[in-house]
Amino acid sequence: MPFARIDLIKGKHADYRAKVADIVYEGIVNVLKAPDGDRFIVVNEHAPENLIYDRHFLGMDRSPDFILIQVTSTVGNTKELNLPSTGRLPTNSTASSAYVPMTS
Repeated sequence: MPFARIDLIKGKHADYRAKVADIVYEGIVNVLKAPDGDRFIVVNEHAPENLIYDRHFLGMDRSPDFILIQVTSTVGNTKELNLPSTGRLPTNSTASSAYVPMTS
């Protein structure tokens, strides 16, 4: 049973939070090969001062809409399956209205 935590800035509309959860779930099913319906996700909202991150780490310019996603799973727990998941969720999310690109 994969379990996902999504941490983001407080104040996002319920539709936005649901869309982000849908994108994470899609990644869990497609990348980790979890069975359809194996959906356990918690969305946490934080005041801006409580979501602490380096806006410029590794040369990236992260927006104030930065989202942390943590997936814990033993399903599909192989190196071959885990490495592609690192870049897959942001790519998939570009098609959604919930995606907020990093500023340049």
